[in-house]
Amino acid sequence: MRGQHLFLKRIAKIGVLFCITCFFLPLSSVAAQTNDRYYLQIGSFQKQSNAVGLEAKVEAQGMPAVILEKNTAAYGLLHQVLVGPFESRKEAEVAKLTLRKSGIFLEDSFVLREAEIFPKAGGEPKLPPAKPEKVERPAAPPMPAPKPAAPKVEKPAPPEPLPSAPLPQEKAPAASPAPETEEAAVPEKQPEKEAAESEVTRLEAIAFPWGDGRNLAQGSFSVAYRHSYVDYSTEITKRTEVSTSGGVVTATPISTAGLKDMDFDTSMNVDTVRLSFGLTDFFEIYGDIGMAYREFSSPQLAYGGGARINFLSIDIDEEKSIYGAVQMDYLAGELEDDYDSDDGRKWKKEADWENIDAKLELGFRQTSWRLYGGGIYGLYDESTKRTLLSAAPAPLTELYYDDELEQEHEFGGFAGLDYYFTPRFKVNLEGQAGNQNGISGHLQYDF
Repeated sequence: MRGQHLFLKRIAKIGVLFCITCFFLPLSSVAAQTNDRYYLQIGSFQKQSNAVGLEAKVEAQGMPAVILEKNTAAYGLLHQVLVGPFESRKEAEVAKLTLRKSGIFLEDSFVLREAEIFPKAGGEPKLPPAKPEKVERPAAPPMPAPKPAAPKVEKPAPPEPLPSAPLPQEKAPAASPAPETEEAAVPEKQPEKEAAESEVTRLEAIAFPWGDGRNLAQGSFSVAYRHSYVDYSTEITKRTEVSTSGGVVTATPISTAGLKDMDFDTSMNVDTVRLSFGLTDFFEIYGDIGMAYREFSSPQLAYGGGARINFLSIDIDEEKSIYGAVQMDYLAGELEDDYDSDDGRKWKKEADWENIDAKLELGFRQTSWRLYGGGIYGLYDESTKRTLLSAAPAPLTELYYDDELEQEHEFGGFAGLDYYFTPRFKVNLEGQAGNQNGISGHLQYDF
């Protein structure tokens, strides 16, 4: 009966967790729609020719690039070269690694996320310039001049300055050889494109697997070892005394009024392995499996899971951002412990427990670390059997209590720090106070 009652409560609370997740999920979708474009800024030049040259190198790797003009107070008109857009920050980081591997020097490249940078997404901004080139060249053959000019064209052909900006100025002499140069360039780009794609596939293994805030990037997963020490302030809400005398078992309800001042807090260590997966850059799910134990007691099963949803993300610059998230955690298990009561008698405690937390988090994100904090609404329930190990008072041969406990306080706070020693390995340290007092830490590797 005790286990059935606790099971029904768990089902109800998991339903609440599911409803909260469904409520905040549309908010994360809105965030994804308004911040779903990532661009890699790889250069900013005062001379347009430098920007055009870098743009051509990027396109040779099969990636779309666009030159944007920006007026600045310090440097005047600048020509910025951007690559993209990409669907996620991870793809932009992979592109950066690919370009560096191809020999393109990127001194101050960084990822931008701005929905309104390009009115035309993808490679569309590059298509309009290409079409006029092809239209102007076929218009040149009707002119009689190209025939005697043919031998002269062979000499300027080797420098091939034609793909850059000066094309419109050399229409007449370049009319006949230009199509041959362009046709030769097309097949050359195909193997380069294939090489770039294979390089992207290879470099995905070392790309940054980060999503928004503290979330994993879409399609990434991680493995973490977690250790927590937690102390729950609990009070008894229901007690039943079960005694055996002469083979007759008697169950007697006991008033809890006289137990309010007694200490029934529950403390435990919890060690779990957590597997996490990024459904999107804004939505991460995870599951936990491990053990719960007291000092010098046998470990018992612990299990759970949860989800993190980022509903707010504000970029300060290319390396810093502020984010908001909601996290729902569910953890349940068993606990056994032998202890001495104040009157010197020995007892054995066998508990089924569960904890559900809803966290509202606000954090600051930098390249290699995340600092965060927020509030918790928590529900902890425990169903406990306390068996007297010392001699039972005559004429009883056995005595135990069935207790129902819950948290004294439902609200609390938390704060923590994530630090990435490498782009894939991080350490987390977090503390909680209020509804539960504890500290936790974990080591995590992202794939």
